[in-house]
Amino acid sequence: MAYYPSNSNTVQNADHCYANNSCPGCPDNSGPSPASCPGVILNCGSGSAGPLPIMDLAGASIINPYSVASVTLNTKNLKNPSVLITFTGLISVPVGVLPNISFRLKKSCNGASQAIGGSYNYSSAVDALHSETFSFQVCDCGECCDCVTYTVEISNATLAQAGTTVSGTVSAIAVNGGCGCS
Repeated sequence: MAYYPSNSNTVQNADHCYANNSCPGCPDNSGPSPASCPGVILNCGSGSAGPLPIMDLAGASIINPYSVASVTLNTKNLKNPSVLITFTGLISVPVGVLPNISFRLKKSCNGASQAIGGSYNYSSAVDALHSETFSFQVCDCGECCDCVTYTVEISNATLAQAGTTVSGTVSAIAVNGGCGCS
């Protein structure tokens, strides 16, 4: 049976496999190897932003971006982790708004933050009360650090009327051996 510590993350702890010189799930339960006993971390977070005020920032960035959702991973026990981050949001728009919203993914680790993966844009030409889903994915093979937080932010928006709300879930899965970190 695989070893899963009880905490907010779902973890297959590769160190446990190596310490017991066996690999749960391996065809012959023989000696460990990174390929047959990978370390995997999965975690998710959710949140919301809004109702948002009237904004006309075409081409400009919001000075204090609105945080929508974040997720934190402890990748200390992974070697050269590759992290897939997925955001799925529900954008609720009042009548007459015709929104144009830009999202970005911010990575925070070792006391520093940086945007990764570019900008992800949502726009709608429907002039009626409605809700729509919006999603994007980013694969991060950047700087390795023990504890990393990924935050989805609204970095730019054009909203002709107040009241737009964005709620969402961000999930991250990290695996061993995907990157060239040292």
